[in-house]
Amino acid sequence: MTLLTTEQKQEIATDYQDELSRAREELNLTKSDLLSALNSIDQWIEDNQSAYNASLPLPARTELNARQKSRLLTIVANKRYEVS
Repeated sequence: MTLLTTEQKQEIATDYQDELSRAREELNLTKSDLLSALNSIDQWIEDNQSAYNASLPLPARTELNARQKSRLLTIVANKRYEVS
């Protein structure tokens, strides 16, 4: 996988701000601060792909493709958010 483009990160920032607005949650970051956070998250994902892949049990590591592994990670992260 490759890092997100500037345009993709700007789209995520807009979507995130819209989501918080609908939930009536305050965001105490500037747009620049939010984009900086997105850059850090994107780089962290890039830097830790190998560790994530290595943590998966062998059948999942070998049978799931990169998109499926990403989807699975997203589902787990979202579920953890929902229950906290």
